[in-house]
Amino acid sequence: SAFNHQGTMTVTTASLAYGLVVMFFSSILCSSAGVGGGSLNVPILYSIIGFDYDTAVVLSLCTLMGNYLLQVLVNLDKRHPNEPRLPLIYWDAVLIIFPSLLGGANFGVVVAKSMPKTLVFLLAICVLVLAVYFTGKKGLMLRKKETLLIEEELNGKSYDIYSNHSPLLGNAENTVESPIPRHVAAKKAPIVTISSIIPPYLCCYYSLCKRFGTDKTGASKKSSKGPSNSTHTALNTSEVVTSFDEEDDYLSELSDPMLPPIEFPWKIISVIAVVFVMYLACYVVQKQYDQCTTGNNISLALIYVLLAFQITWGLRYLITQYNKKLSGAWADESLPGTASAHKGLVEGEIHWGLQSAVVPLASFLIGVTSSLLGIGGGELMGPMLLMFKVLAPVSTATTSFMSFLNTSSSVAHYLVLGEVPFGYGGAVFVVGAFGGITGRVLALYFVAHYKRASYLIFSLVCVLSCSIFIYLYYIIDYKTDFTFSSICS
Repeated sequence: SAFNHQGTMTVTTASLAYGLVVMFFSSILCSSAGVGGGSLNVPILYSIIGFDYDTAVVLSLCTLMGNYLLQVLVNLDKRHPNEPRLPLIYWDAVLIIFPSLLGGANFGVVVAKSMPKTLVFLLAICVLVLAVYFTGKKGLMLRKKETLLIEEELNGKSYDIYSNHSPLLGNAENTVESPIPRHVAAKKAPIVTISSIIPPYLCCYYSLCKRFGTDKTGASKKSSKGPSNSTHTALNTSEVVTSFDEEDDYLSELSDPMLPPIEFPWKIISVIAVVFVMYLACYVVQKQYDQCTTGNNISLALIYVLLAFQITWGLRYLITQYNKKLSGAWADESLPGTASAHKGLVEGEIHWGLQSAVVPLASFLIGVTSSLLGIGGGELMGPMLLMFKVLAPVSTATTSFMSFLNTSSSVAHYLVLGEVPFGYGGAVFVVGAFGGITGRVLALYFVAHYKRASYLIFSLVCVLSCSIFIYLYYIIDYKTDFTFSSICS
């Protein structure tokens, strides 16, 4: 059978089913790298399923939103690889990079209207080739170090890739010395154990089967740990988590007092949230006006004022906190890492200073490029964070969060305009969501089980490489066009 939707080509049931399956596996690959895969979704929706290009773009955003939403939910309560008090998402970077990315994206939308398609495709290939080269180089270097550590472990030298004292991460003089004892940190400090990446209700289901099931002799299974000291019931979360982790030799109870609670930088998060809501309102208003009209220009100016405020305030705030870390002048107990007399920096942290002005500049250029190429930006944000020596797990988690906010603003715009086909939009949202959580859980599992964060980097390289071949196909298939047009047309 076939069915139609206003603004779409005829879509058959077979092409839709086949396309959704391909999109599901594409979402798994992309989410493992911390990106949504907009550069892959549009060709699938356009070439395989049969939507027209404009509808494919809208549905791709719905897929990305579902993908990123589940990635963010998985990442929100994870710990930093080096400092268990810190969250996995690098909120300091979000404070500066995200508004810069939005500013670049808005500028890129204006420029894209005048750029010839062939030139855009060539630009895409050049940018993606550079991203593949530098990201792949970073991944190979990390893999060599991981292999060295694994060989040392086999030879009796026990190191943990995510501990503060791992040779992989260095032990510079200004690196934070965790207050958690070293023998405990090596087991409990990693961001991920198997239990920490599986949704709690699945842990409970697994625990029930394990506690009340029977072994091969028909005898009831009993915990090898003996009676629990917990005052809670058998479904106590910490007990469930512990039993689940035992299957992978991770014997950590997340309720253990040695693991401190995650200290979120609520001041930074509040600024990000308030500015984003105000930006979203201005963005929706701006899209009600035609390009180059007075209403459009005023709304755009307000957007840039908001973004400039967040970047300026954020840089001053982060530079001040960075200088405090260097001097060891930690007095504010509400700040992450200040519960004890920490002196120095956490490995993988951006060194905020006057020279860090390159961070918003690079992010702005990524925003411009992403708008020109029609991608979400995660494919380029990931390599940029890796270039700034941000750890791979932190980079993927941070990238997925920023991309979620960026995609949400675009979906809100199309919802206001009534251009989202809800039936198809809901279907691709669900596919993206399930693909997103599957890929993210698998990625974190591989990092925890095999101690190879380089898998995340190579996943990103794979996504970038697929995008290059797609743009090559566009150049071959698309009519050559080098004609510039007016930005107001």
